[in-house]
This record gives sequence, structure tokens and C-alpha cells, in this order.
Amino acid sequence: MKKNPMELRKEADVLRLLGILTAAGIPLIRGLPIAAESLPEWKEPLTALHATLKKGDNMLSDTMARRPEQFTPFISKLVYEGETSGCVEVAFLEGSRLLETIASLTQAGHSEDEIGEFAFFRLLGLQIDWGAPISKSLEAAGMAGLSKKAYDGIFQKVMREGETFCAGFEVSPGRFDRGTYAFINYAECTGTMPAMCLEVAEMKRQKLLMASSKNVMRLAPDQLVWDDIADYRFLSLLVEGRDISGKSLQSYSRHVLANPAWKAVGHKMESGSSFSEAMESTGAFPMYMVELVKIGEKEDDLSHAFDTILGYLKWIYLGEDVVVRAPVPA
Repeated sequence: MKKNPMELRKEADVLRLLGILTAAGIPLIRGLPIAAESLPEWKEPLTALHATLKKGDNMLSDTMARRPEQFTPFISKLVYEGETSGCVEVAFLEGSRLLETIASLTQAGHSEDEIGEFAFFRLLGLQIDWGAPISKSLEAAGMAGLSKKAYDGIFQKVMREGETFCAGFEVSPGRFDRGTYAFINYAECTGTMPAMCLEVAEMKRQKLLMASSKNVMRLAPDQLVWDDIADYRFLSLLVEGRDISGKSLQSYSRHVLANPAWKAVGHKMESGSSFSEAMESTGAFPMYMVELVKIGEKEDDLSHAFDTILGYLKWIYLGEDVVVRAPVPA
């Protein structure tokens, strides 16, 4: 990520236009000349891409890869997966969004390592979702700026030793936060790696935005709330996976859920208490959380209760106006 924010945004604009043209049904053989005429600054590289397509002896991504001064290396990899999986327009648009986010986070003063961790999981999730082999997905994601030590640890464990992703994370203790470990562990247990990688990326993006926002933690500036946000998203996933029980809460409280009170909640549930009763008995949760969970139990829709709490936390601390769905009738 050696480009400055302006250069990243210009590349994002090119990818966005190519994505829009392709999604509208205009083949690249026509779309590239249109883009070249529309973006004079990019006429030469886009004309070169067009010549590649006309010859038919190379993929578009190959030519992009030979022009790293114009096309960021991980973007070339992303477009390659888009070409091979038949969704190149999606690759263009996703690449555009990714570069725009990186530009914004760079401009906000975040480190290359912080931004690289977000981009790593975003790229990894997209490429696995498109059917790319793990090795290719890791290779491309590793170009996004994740520290070499962390990346090498994951690659060594997953690719060379056949271990889990979580084992790869453990090679660099303290490098990945608890929430990241939680979601990847859940992904490996449930076979939902693409979705969970994208969840992790989105949470990291929001965390960085929260750190740079003027409205950050406006009600409790000395309170760290990121763990609460991660906890309630994870609880919602447990409900969706029908794995919400006293036993699972006690288990996940050891390595996944950040608030130590969840262990006590799990113990109370094992003794026969409902979820809300167990929360209330600990004295560790605000009354509004307990009441929302009570309603969720009454409506048999705990997932909605957790999503509502999560939405409120994001509004308070991130300034995000989250649209909350209506509860499912019992």
C-alpha cells in the first residue's frame, strides 16, 4: 500500500467505472476503450489492457500485474479470481470499495499494519467465497499489508503443516484481537470461513472508523466498548447456528466472549434460569439489555434482541444509524 490516498482513489475510480460498465452488460472489449476515453489520465494503461484482450493471449489480470505502478498488486489478484470465477464485474466493484476504504483510513492517520489487517480479511473472505484455493487466497490477501511475521505464521501453519487458521494466529500471540480469534474459530467449526472473514474485516473497518471519528464514545469516552459490540454480534451468530445454551456460553467465555460475566450467565442457565434471568442475576448488564432479551425470549427471537442491542451500541459509539428489522412474530 505505497500509494497515497489520492492515487488510491484514482485507481478506485477506474475500477468503479469498469465495474459499472461490465455490470451494465458492456463487454470489456468495448468497455475498456470507453473507460480510456472517459479517464484521460488512465488512457495509456487502459489501452494496453484493451490490446491484451484483443490479442486473446493473456488474461486482463496478467497485464494489470505487469503494471504495479498503476494497479495495486492485490487488485490484480482480485481481478484474476473474478475472471476465473465469472464475476469480474464484482471484482472491479469490490476492488474499488476496498481501495476507497484504504484511502480513507490512510487519510485518517491509521498505520499500514492496521489497515493491512482489515484488507487481509476482506480479500481472504472474497476470494474463498469465489472458490479460489486457500493457497491463492492467502497469497493475494498477504499482499494487502499484513505484517510479514503474522502472515508467514498463518501461511506456515495452514499451508505447510495442514493446521487450522486459528493455529496460524497463535504463532503471533497478541497480534490478533480476541474478537478476530472468536470469529475465525467459529468459522472453522461451522464451515463459514468466507462469511466470517468478511465479518472480521467489517468489524476492523468499523473499529478504525470509531478510533478516528469525532463522535467516538461520546457518552463514555474512557470506556472500551469494542468487546461489547463483538460479543453481541457473536451471540447473534450462536442463535442463528442454534448453539445458544448455558454450556456453550461457558465454553465460549473461555476464549471468545470478552465480558467475563457471560460465564456466570452460562452457569445460571445450566441451573435452569432463562437467558434474561441469568443476565439480570449477575448485575453486570444494563437494564435495557436485560429487558430487550426478555422480549426476545417472549417472541422466540433472541437474534433480534441481540441485533437490536448491537445496533444501539453502534449508534451510541460509532454514530451508525442501523436499520433494525421487526421481530419475527411468535
